[in-house]
Amino acid sequence: MTNTTQFDPVSLEIMWSRMLNVAEEMWSTILRTAVSTIIASANDFGCEVLDAEGRSLAHAYRSMPVFNMTMPNVAKEILKKYPIESMHPGDVYMTNDPWMCAGHLPDIAIVSPVFHQGRFVGFVGNIANTSDIGGSLDTKRVTDSYEEGIFFPLCKLYDKGEPVELAFDMFRWNVRGPDMVLTDIEAQVAANQVGARRIQDFLDEYQLEDLSALS
Repeated sequence: MTNTTQFDPVSLEIMWSRMLNVAEEMWSTILRTAVSTIIASANDFGCEVLDAEGRSLAHAYRSMPVFNMTMPNVAKEILKKYPIESMHPGDVYMTNDPWMCAGHLPDIAIVSPVFHQGRFVGFVGNIANTSDIGGSLDTKRVTDSYEEGIFFPLCKLYDKGEPVELAFDMFRWNVRGPDMVLTDIEAQVAANQVGARRIQDFLDEYQLEDLSALS
């Protein structure tokens, strides 16, 4: 089917429900894999499926609402900085820019492009409140942004499936409990991998070229 295929309301509802299930499985992946209390117990995170233009298609119903609202902004900023032709399967983008994410540095966005038959079709992403981002422990008394912790501008965490070691080293050398923080980061990456596979399976099943019919 082409990207101009029209579906009846019942079929659209079924397909949209499938997208919701993709986001829910991503959410469950983080819940089962993360180790910090703020993510695994407090559930301070959210997962989303987005189309090739960065528009939201579905989010996990247990996601934090603020993350649902800001994830499209992150995806659109990725498209501005990284043209589609520069993206590859296995790429993973990251930022904790408070103007893109949810207002403070501990909220880290992890976003992955999704490819189907060699073609970019959309994004899967999540934002989670990390247990530590460095900086002062007394955040109520900080006097400038440098005391708040590490600021990661939009960058690659994985390049074609290979970890960008500089990004990982920034965590290892600047946060308290780096093992916990990086385990949570990898849980976020794993959730995106699950989401990407489910979208690829969905497109194969419905013989769709991309997700535009659902946008």
